[in-house]
Amino acid sequence: MDPLQILDSLNKKEGLRTEAIQAARADKDSVIPVFLRAFEEVESPGQTDYKAALFFAFHLLGEWRVNPAYPELATFLRKPPTSSSRLGRCNHRDDSPRDGLRVRWQPAAIVRDHP
Repeated sequence: MDPLQILDSLNKKEGLRTEAIQAARADKDSVIPVFLRAFEEVESPGQTDYKAALFFAFHLLGEWRVNPAYPELATFLRKPPTSSSRLGRCNHRDDSPRDGLRVRWQPAAIVRDHP
């Protein structure tokens, strides 16, 4: 699999991406620049929506400890919460009830209060 095929395979909405992850791990030297380019172009007009792939790319870059990727990943994480590019954002209000408990998010920990 070439790097663009790996990125496309990681972007699938369904199923496990085991084959693409293994291919990325096997050819990480050629995949790293493609992953970084995807993060750079995440909000460029006319670009493919690679949100699902970026989730995996983010974790793979961290697993490989790619130091040159850290500034780009930090820039990505500093984007405002309303940005369409943010991954793993909670769609719930901060004070929405879940499982009979109120959950308030705080920087250091989760505090649970009974309703």
